[in-house]
Order: sequence, then structure tokens, then C-alpha cells
Amino acid sequence: KYPTGKRAKDVYLHLSTIYTTQDNLVKSKEALERLRKEFPDSNEAKTALPRLARSLIEHANTVADEASKAKIYKEGSNIYAEMIRSDSVDYQPIDYVYAGESLIDARDWMLADAAFDKAIAKAGTNSYTTVARARIGKAKSRYAKKDYIGAREHLDTFMEDKKLSAMQIATNACTMIVEIAMIQGKLENDSTLRESHYAAVQRIAPDEECRRIALQAQHRIWADCLAHYHP
Repeated sequence: KYPTGKRAKDVYLHLSTIYTTQDNLVKSKEALERLRKEFPDSNEAKTALPRLARSLIEHANTVADEASKAKIYKEGSNIYAEMIRSDSVDYQPIDYVYAGESLIDARDWMLADAAFDKAIAKAGTNSYTTVARARIGKAKSRYAKKDYIGAREHLDTFMEDKKLSAMQIATNACTMIVEIAMIQGKLENDSTLRESHYAAVQRIAPDEECRRIALQAQHRIWADCLAHYHP
């Protein structure tokens, strides 16, 4: 018997979460389908699919067995793919950002990019906070799959935008630039190119916080450099 009272929406969501943690995807989907059927106009119903996908990927992060983890990731990615392709539900731009961030965890880089692109397109100029988070998400996706050049390109574009680089989230971009510069510097044998990677850190100072991050990075960079090339 399914609930029908005023707390029913929360109960359906809770049931779905419980079934997800028990690896019972059929029951989890069934609970959300009932939610969508009984309360089609509710916000909970409209975001049922991304909620399920996010729960699956979060659950996968706790699974030790790699084969089981990959299977759950795939299930979550498939649900997000359905969400991204669909135009029948009016998802909010931030919903696509959440999707992209979860898909990075699931290592589905291409679908993550599609989610971030959709977030940026839907947000337009109405929500720079969402656009900023999506653009950094695209850089994180490249970074996670070790495409450091691609990640830097996205981060440089972010920092060149006066509105985006003035936001508090710009410190996340600064931190990523530092991390990428350190990785590229360690991987580069040519001293001139290596120094060019490290010098990039000095160019990320649009505000006081980024300057602080850059200065702290200098000590880490040269300490790591000395340890790596002069053990």
C-alpha cells in the first residue's frame, strides 16, 4: 500500500533512497513513478529522475567492488542521459549542474559536458552563479580525465571573463590552475616549458584571495620541483 497523505511526497522520496542503497533499482524507480503519478505537478515529481540518478552515483561511491560500482554508475548515467535528452520536463539550470557534477564522479565525461552545456544555455544571463559553477564543472571534467590542457583552456576562459572572475567561486578556478601547473611542471622534462607552467600561477591574481593562493603555491611548486628533479 502506498501513502496518499500530505507527507506522501517525502515518503516516496525516502522509499526510493532506501531501495537505492539496497541495490533494488526496480523498487526505487517504482516509488518515484508512483510519486510522479500521484503528484505530477509537484517539484518532487519533476526532479524525480535526477534525484534517483544522483542517489545511485552517491551510492556507487560507497561500493568497494569495482564491477558493481561500474554497473551502478552506468545506471545513474543512463538516467541522467534520459533527463538531458528530455524537453518534456522544465528542469532548472542548477539541476543540470548537479547532473554534471555527479557524472564526473561516474566518469562519464562526455555526458557531464552535455549537462554543463545545457545548464549554461538555460541559465543564459539570468544566473551567473549557475553559469560560473557549470564552467568550472567543465574544467573539472577535463581535469578528472587528465586532459590538463583542455582544463586550463576552460579555466583561462573563466578567468578572462570579468564578471565570472570577480565571483567568490573564482578561487576554485585559481586552486585548479595551481594544481594543474604543478602536475604539468612535474611531467615536463624541458626546463623552459616546465618554468612556463609554473609561471602561469603568477598570472591568476584578479583579487587578494587568488594572490594568496598563488603565493602559497610558489613554495609548494619549487619544493616539489627540487624533490622531483634533485632527489
